[in-house]
Amino acid sequence: MAYVKTISPAIKSEAHLSKAVDYITSPQKTKHISYSLCVSSSPANIAKEFELTRIAYNKNDKILAHHLVQSFSQDDNITPELAHKIGQDFIDKCLSKYQVVCATHIDGKCIHNHFIINSVSPFDGKKFEGNKKTIRLMRRVSDELCYKNNLSVIELSSNYKTVDRATRHLAMRGESWKFNLIKDIDKALENCKTKKDFIKFFIDNDYEIKYKSNYISFKKAGAERAIRTGRLAEEFGGRYAKASIDKKLNVLSETTNADKKAKTKVTTPLPDLKYINAIAEEEWKRYEKKYKNTITIGNKKFFSSSVFSKNPFIFTVRLINHIFSLSNKHPIHTRTKEKKYKIKSFTNQKNLKKTIYNVPYSDLVNTVGACAEIKLYSWQFSKLFANNILCSAKIDLTTGTAIVTIKQHDIKKVTEALSLSDEALLEKQSETIRNRKTYRKLKKENSKIEYLIVSKPQVEELEYRCVEFAKFEKGEDKFNIAFSPKDKDKILQILYPNKTTAAKGIDSFRAKNIQINNRLKKQSKETGEKLCYRIVVSSQFKLLKESDIDFAVFRQKDGRYNIVFLEHDEDNIIKILKKGATNNVDSSQNLQPQNPKHSI
Repeated sequence: MAYVKTISPAIKSEAHLSKAVDYITSPQKTKHISYSLCVSSSPANIAKEFELTRIAYNKNDKILAHHLVQSFSQDDNITPELAHKIGQDFIDKCLSKYQVVCATHIDGKCIHNHFIINSVSPFDGKKFEGNKKTIRLMRRVSDELCYKNNLSVIELSSNYKTVDRATRHLAMRGESWKFNLIKDIDKALENCKTKKDFIKFFIDNDYEIKYKSNYISFKKAGAERAIRTGRLAEEFGGRYAKASIDKKLNVLSETTNADKKAKTKVTTPLPDLKYINAIAEEEWKRYEKKYKNTITIGNKKFFSSSVFSKNPFIFTVRLINHIFSLSNKHPIHTRTKEKKYKIKSFTNQKNLKKTIYNVPYSDLVNTVGACAEIKLYSWQFSKLFANNILCSAKIDLTTGTAIVTIKQHDIKKVTEALSLSDEALLEKQSETIRNRKTYRKLKKENSKIEYLIVSKPQVEELEYRCVEFAKFEKGEDKFNIAFSPKDKDKILQILYPNKTTAAKGIDSFRAKNIQINNRLKKQSKETGEKLCYRIVVSSQFKLLKESDIDFAVFRQKDGRYNIVFLEHDEDNIIKILKKGATNNVDSSQNLQPQNPKHSI
């Protein structure tokens, strides 16, 4: 778990700045130190260097510097080297335009990074805005870096109440019993199959637990007050609501108003990223002003600046002439002894893919906000420059086409510049290019690739968790994802956190139905309702799958299926089976009650 916060008050004097730099670089506390955009690597000179930057832009007043801390949980067992690397990546993502001193401390109960940030950027003279919006954006970036390095993260959504400050500070030191309770609940749900086992787990771990019809309460030995699942769900997500816990433990609870309310919170939505994207778009406007009307051509050997023109028609004509002139300059001659073979010539295509951009590619991809790649013809691509849309393009001089990298939020501008009817066309093309690129990378790095059919919400969850995979549409709201075998356990844990059988390679379909069958047997025993069995064929089974009937199914050796259900669903099942009867199977035979001896 990593958490980013500011140290108050802000640094407003040279004495305060020198003291802060001396503190974070103290040899007794520090394991690693790095300096970003600083000429000097001596703590004694940093304050003076920061001052020179502020004086150059006449902004050496008010707030002189900012102090941030990025803390990691004790439970992650993170090394100082990894913590410092994450700190450097954090600077590249959020603070690349500012002078920063980063120091990794190993004192105290948890490893943490300190950042001293000069208030003025040496690039554009802009002041660092250390407000709540900026900190929230930085926490999001910090979370992404933690996901990529398999570290825990405090997950909060705008739909839930925020965790109070005291609890966060205790959590960073590993002393919050509320966070420890969350971890114990996760362990219990992984290891316990029944309500009885769940209660026993907490009693064995020094908890007082009350498992009521409309709530579950936990009280740690020595704590003053207990906490209920409703409060946990509000702070940490719906997976800790009673309805969600009941579902995972197969508990048939009574339907009460409290349960109905809890069920609305079972599925924890992903945090709303619209706000983050809006901030990224505002940040990108700075680059639009900086690089407006600038054009740079990489490797001018085969592509001179005289070819380029903002007029699409002139650019296309010059490009075609340029291609033909190159093909005449670099012919490859082939002769044979027989005169019937003529001389052949073609252009050497190896060196004819050149780069044109009006913003450096590193600025394009390293700033906050997703990037998109689209394929355009040369005359379309030149329109982006004509409309001052920031982009970086790899143009193929042999075909006159280009792969253009832009920011995701600029797709709408590109659609308008190209006079297209729907921006969804470009978004779909970008998604296709991205997935093909990822798939080629996976094939290159792995001798074998894993595949899995998932739903659209599951794809969104994996994307949010920063898992690398390629996706391909497989019917309505279904995707076939390709991923590296080393990520298999991680993906299964994200998609099916409580299905350990799937992770162990056991037939998850059969395991799931065994679980349903056990639940139906238990319900039959409690209510006295009869448990029924039927043998069906595949066409009938497909129809049953499309219904809302609760049943378990097991495949027989002859290819048919044995279904298990409760008596109150019998009439509905008979109606469905009649529809699924085929000419090769005697439907009347399927509708007769089977001998229980032949059932599961």
